Amino acid sequence: MNEGGAKPVAEGGGDDVSVWWPTERSLRRDSSMIERCRRPRSLQSFAAARASVDERLAAVATAPITDGELLTARMYTGPMYEKYCAVLRGVAGRVPALTRQFETLCQGNTYRGTIQTINGALIKLARISTISKLYRGVSGFGLPQAFLAPDEHGVRGGVELGFLSATMEREVAVQYAAGDRGGLLLEIEQAMGDRGADISWLSQYPHEKEVCFPPVLGLEVVTHADGVPVKRTEGAVVVIQLRPSTSRGSGIRNAMGGSDSGGAALLSQPLSYRDALRRLPSTSWQLLSLCYGARGDRRSGREEQPLPKQVAASGKATGGDSGRDIDTV
Repeated sequence: MNEGGAKPVAEGGGDDVSVWWPTERSLRRDSSMIERCRRPRSLQSFAAARASVDERLAAVATAPITDGELLTARMYTGPMYEKYCAVLRGVAGRVPALTRQFETLCQGNTYRGTIQTINGALIKLARISTISKLYRGVSGFGLPQAFLAPDEHGVRGGVELGFLSATMEREVAVQYAAGDRGGLLLEIEQAMGDRGADISWLSQYPHEKEVCFPPVLGLEVVTHADGVPVKRTEGAVVVIQLRPSTSRGSGIRNAMGGSDSGGAALLSQPLSYRDALRRLPSTSWQLLSLCYGARGDRRSGREEQPLPKQVAASGKATGGDSGRDIDTV
């Protein structure tokens, strides 16, 4: 396995760019950006960063990061994120487009162990994350009015059923939001009890400064004193301010009698997880998953082309993780 400074390995070997996967065209067409392409690293190469993280975790009475948590969280930062989010967004069968995506990509595999381990890493790392404003860009999509209008409880917003990634670097998010058809830039204000996990130190794309939230994250629209949503337009991009609520997932877990270990924990009881999500009111909660799931996430090098057939068809055993062998750590 190559170390951090080594040249990335093309799928199937060789240096022919046409066989690279993911193709990372947005990085490879600019010679100055080649160094940002993902590269294989050994577990040992994370030793120094991991020791620093573990020391900070110990200071808040939290167990150290395990090998499995580091490796699966790193897997999430690459192209496999698409499968993991497809499971979480589509398994309940509430949105036909997301259900089809789940069935096509995962072939019945719920990646239960992998998702649960990623979730464990995020919960630990969130405890030592620094509060800062986060950004997420989506190209070619605008939020429906139903997302901005108050529901019967006076709440504006929705719930992301999958993992939600954002960045500390506004410029990175703006690049993803920019497009011929305009886009959306989410400004997310973290709080003491509602923080994401800084996973930039283990990411396959560390330059993105990625912060990730566990599944079933509530995102509430921030409003002015008069109740009008805080939003503005910058060119063709609509900027909207949101407030995260990690307790949204806790509400579902408590209703199911589950532990407070993240929304993914319910995947250990897949029928209960599906039933819990199906019982949610059919309101704006599903709009964020529809936004990100149906159109796909914009990430450098990861949106360039569909999963190869051997990847999309891997792992047909329900509840297994047999698709893991295609991941490049």
